[in-house]
Amino acid sequence: MINVKIYFFASIRENFGKKILDFQVQNGSTISQLISTLEREFNLTSIHNCMVAIDMKYVDKNYIIKKYEEIYLIPPVSGGNEENLEFDDQIIIDENVILKDQIIESFFSHEDGAVVFFYGVTRNNHDNKTVISLEYESLIPMAKNEINKIFVSIHRKWNVSKIVLLHRLGKLYPGEISMLIGISSKHRKPAIQSIDYLIDELKKTVPIWKKEIYDVGEEWIEDNITSY
Repeated sequence: MINVKIYFFASIRENFGKKILDFQVQNGSTISQLISTLEREFNLTSIHNCMVAIDMKYVDKNYIIKKYEEIYLIPPVSGGNEENLEFDDQIIIDENVILKDQIIESFFSHEDGAVVFFYGVTRNNHDNKTVISLEYESLIPMAKNEINKIFVSIHRKWNVSKIVLLHRLGKLYPGEISMLIGISSKHRKPAIQSIDYLIDELKKTVPIWKKEIYDVGEEWIEDNITSY
């Protein structure tokens, strides 16, 4: 038998009632078999369509467990590590308040003729329900890895000079900024096109989840980036 440590997030964590589970699997078991076992033993039907990460990288469900692993079960998100050291990019994911002018001054230079900013702002409504507050949660190291991969892709597709992304975690109230993105380029089209691309790509693989708290009830919005 092999010992593994399993981490749960967002709606899966709430349904299970635990964030971490120490578990044993047969040597040579696949991730798919592990998920089936967890579904059967703990009635965790919510993990059937989850993604799985090991060492902060997504793995296929045919991945074979041969040694001790720390396994992250990732609910659907709002899909290695590529270094991006040649550009002056920045990723900040934390619980600090995001200010409207927080990154503006750093973007102006003599070389670039276009700067585009995007603000994700907390709304007070969703599907005809009154939103009291939001709660954001993330697997931060992996989120940064996945965002960096998107940054690398943007630099390959467009001639942009700088990308900065801030995402706030924890509890937010209507009117507060949840995400701020800035992109600069020599001309306007690369900056405009790449910021739209970045927002679309974030929802595919970046492990950031949002829970909406209503005047009556609450709900995990696990494809949360689509709300921007």
